[in-house]
Amino acid sequence: MEEKHKTGGYGRERLKEERSPLINRTWIKDDPLMLRGCHMFDKAQVVMLTEQELITKEIAAKLLKALREMEQLGVDKVRPGMHGGEAWITKNPRYGPDVGGWIHIGRSSGDLSVTGYRIALRERLLDLLEAVCELREALLDTAENNLESVMAGYSHNQIAQTLTFGHYLLARVLPHERDFQRLRECYARVNMSPAGSAIMSGTDFAISRERTAELMGFDEVIKNTKDAVFGQDHMLETLAVLAILANNIGKYADDLDWYSGFEFDEVEPADQLSGTSSIMPQKKNPVCFEDFTRGRSGLIFGRLMGALAIDKVGTHAVSPMLMIPPEVLNAIEHTLGSIAVMTQAMKTIKFNKDIAKERVTEDWAQATDLAAALTRERNVPWRLAHHIVGTLVRHAIEEGKLPMETTPEMIDQAAMESIGKPIKWDVNSIRRALDPLESVKRRQITGGPAPNKVAEAIKECRKNLKKDRETVSSLRSKQEEAAEKLETAIDSIIGD
Repeated sequence: MEEKHKTGGYGRERLKEERSPLINRTWIKDDPLMLRGCHMFDKAQVVMLTEQELITKEIAAKLLKALREMEQLGVDKVRPGMHGGEAWITKNPRYGPDVGGWIHIGRSSGDLSVTGYRIALRERLLDLLEAVCELREALLDTAENNLESVMAGYSHNQIAQTLTFGHYLLARVLPHERDFQRLRECYARVNMSPAGSAIMSGTDFAISRERTAELMGFDEVIKNTKDAVFGQDHMLETLAVLAILANNIGKYADDLDWYSGFEFDEVEPADQLSGTSSIMPQKKNPVCFEDFTRGRSGLIFGRLMGALAIDKVGTHAVSPMLMIPPEVLNAIEHTLGSIAVMTQAMKTIKFNKDIAKERVTEDWAQATDLAAALTRERNVPWRLAHHIVGTLVRHAIEEGKLPMETTPEMIDQAAMESIGKPIKWDVNSIRRALDPLESVKRRQITGGPAPNKVAEAIKECRKNLKKDRETVSSLRSKQEEAAEKLETAIDSIIGD
């Protein structure tokens, strides 16, 4: 008689051979966050099955004691993959299959794995929400210290108009406020329970999906059992939100990288966030703005594209539910790393105010102000004033004149060429129009770079930040309350 082959893993009785290491799903069993999520599901599952009278309290107590024993040993160490809870209990001689064989009533590896990943993902999303708040605070603090630190604003890589470093940084805070909102909305769609959906059609056991969801801290149950297991758009949404966040960070990381170069020398990162060269002893490389921020954004973009490619295989494949979640968690780790680096960079960055002011006065960043002053003080129509100043700039460059060297005679020469008559303007008015700090102070419109307006905007941003931190605290409290409710229910069963 042929000897019966002993399969090495759970659920392989249908097969004659052990699983090849070539197809071991290491991306599942090696993720500690996912394992802890599956462990929580195990505990909630046992409580629910007990309350629904699908297992006896005697069996439930043994299962729950075994699960707590696993916690003492370390969930990450003793759960060998998705079915680790059941496998460990079944193989343990104190419990065996007569105990472990009850835990999996009404569920499948499908809802077990996607539930575990949703629990892991929501935890990391909370970490991201907190990290974005920290970055916003660092940006606001540095912005508040640079309300009158004038600098050149650029378009087409050419000096355009005058800003302040405070105004520039505030322009980076607002996208991160929207990043927070997107992450918060993403959290809401992630924190929905697929538990009890099995692999697609649920079960005919009288389980309570709502009770299991409540015990695990989910806000609601996913209404369709097939969508609950095979729907991955919440993962794609998370990656898309991460890509936008990474892009927002990458934009000013790129700016600050250039501003730190010798040709600009307007900002300097702290030594602790800089690198050197093994051959060029003079180098101070701003790596905090390069590979640790911009470089990571490329990895996140790639994971989004990869996940979209995996998910498009259709709703009959299980590869999306197995392969996309680890990529999302990996992308979150890279994003958290970028945020941490940029937060520290903003707390320690040095802005060279004198150099930045010199740069902005060497070029024609106040040309628009000069044209506006012609309109306001000399009643010249705006478009004609624009022509006059454009002609003036061309002449000044040809003659090697700096903006502050502009004279009334130069204005008249440009005016004669442009409109056929002189302006007869005084030199003090010209100087006021070309002063960079006065330029930003005049911009009293909402959202403008005037120091008082930026200060008002920072105050409003701090209010938003306080509210958002309260939101994160509330979300964490809900998870803690659910965990406490679960443990209380377990105590009740074990104690009977």
